[in-house]
Amino acid sequence: MRTSKPRSATSATNVARVQAEQLVLTTPRMRLVTDEMVPDSIGKVLEARHHKVYRVRDYLKQGTPDDGVARFANQVQAIVVTWNVKHFRQLLGRKHPTPVPKAGMIAFNCEEADGRGRLDTLIEVIEAEFAHLQTRSDKRLFADIGADYLRIWR
Repeated sequence: MRTSKPRSATSATNVARVQAEQLVLTTPRMRLVTDEMVPDSIGKVLEARHHKVYRVRDYLKQGTPDDGVARFANQVQAIVVTWNVKHFRQLLGRKHPTPVPKAGMIAFNCEEADGRGRLDTLIEVIEAEFAHLQTRSDKRLFADIGADYLRIWR
């Protein structure tokens, strides 16, 4: 004798799955530039959520200085994803003398080995903040991901 889920449970599961897929598809897509030091696992999480990921190694020469990466991110209106917080915070900051007005930053302030787990935990909050920012005049996202915090800079 074969057992199966009651029809209503299957329908509810399907409805929940479709609703989750629709939410992912209606969330604004981010464009992100992953710095050379960012593990591929981070890019794969972002791509799985339908964001456009530009890996520095695929678009720029190896060893491109940080200001070149910042200019590229500005050109494609993307968010730099990096563990190199100190340099990129200076380059991408709103008060920099030669601003890059179309580039944002997601900075990891945690161990590289913990980055994927932190992103998995926080991605929906980051996406919601990005969607909110798209209604503002300055649409750039600035976020710090730490071992036990997420800080959004507005």
